[in-house]
Amino acid sequence: MSKTTEFKIWQGMRQRCQNPKDKDFRKYGARGIRVCEEWQKFENFYRDMGARPTAMTLDRIDFDGDYEPHNCRWATVQQQNRNKRDNVIPGSLAAIIPTGTPEYQRIRRAIRGRRCH
Repeated sequence: MSKTTEFKIWQGMRQRCQNPKDKDFRKYGARGIRVCEEWQKFENFYRDMGARPTAMTLDRIDFDGDYEPHNCRWATVQQQNRNKRDNVIPGSLAAIIPTGTPEYQRIRRAIRGRRCH
């Protein structure tokens, strides 16, 4: 299974959390994001997550939480983009105002203008 998409996703998850030389380590491992002990084995990760549905990515429900069964899901890119630390519009608002609409863009610009840096 080492050539499967799921294996590559699992491998990438572990690298960004555990390898200080990984380009994304500062966003994950350095922030304290960990891979649970059970998921150190690919077989356990696959048992819990199953096959990746088409066009879905691995997503942590709580973006400050670890990679573990109750905090991970397969999500669309749109769902994942709403669930990011740098998203200035909370996911619940983005869910009711379609992204890309003038209203969404107006609110997003207004919120960005008020952010503290």
